[in-house]
Amino acid sequence: MKPEIRNSMKNPGMHLMYLLLVIVIANSCSKDEVEPLNPEPPDCCDFEYIGDYTLMPSSRESIPYQSDANLIFRDDANNEITLTFREELNGLELTDNATTRACPCNPDFDQMIKAKGEAYSYFLTEPLETLNMRFLIALAIQPFYGEDMLTADILTVSLSDEQDNSSYSGLFNVLVDRRDLTDDFVSWYQTSPVDSIQILSKTFYNVFSDETGNAWYNYENGLVAFKDRNETLWALDRVEAIK
Repeated sequence: MKPEIRNSMKNPGMHLMYLLLVIVIANSCSKDEVEPLNPEPPDCCDFEYIGDYTLMPSSRESIPYQSDANLIFRDDANNEITLTFREELNGLELTDNATTRACPCNPDFDQMIKAKGEAYSYFLTEPLETLNMRFLIALAIQPFYGEDMLTADILTVSLSDEQDNSSYSGLFNVLVDRRDLTDDFVSWYQTSPVDSIQILSKTFYNVFSDETGNAWYNYENGLVAFKDRNETLWALDRVEAIK
């Protein structure tokens, strides 16, 4: 009797596909063990606190308000509106600042950098609330420019949200003291005020403004003019001390 020969390789192509699948799965498992999906950063990437920063003493001169006062503004119809400055509202405080940078020991990870910085923040409020407007004048040191953590003193003029007086949007930023900023960063800010500008027959000097012309400010008088939500223009007429 002729012996029967059994061939276990009836479909060699199928066998090869099975073998390749096994190899791929094995390699995938091996890679997962070496490179986890969410690797933990090394200890050297823990957050770093780089200290407390103080404003340059001369920077405070960018905010003229020193004591409680009423700021009286007029429109072109000679109507008056009053904004009030109260020294007790905020004033000088320390603010928390944070940023991230590439971890110095392993650039594949980010490192959190934290610092505290001095900041002045004052509100100009409207007691009668007829315009539904509230301004925030803030001066703060910002310590996180670039990988070298450069610093600058920045003044920001902001306006409250129409629906929420506790929320503010910045109108413009002024570079009060560049400190160690490089030219690339200086270009982000207003640095050169308009020598003089006439607003409703009033002349103001060294004035900063936003691009759309909604608010005007100088170091001598503070907020010198603004447009309300109906586009009415108001110019500073006088300042009256509150006794």
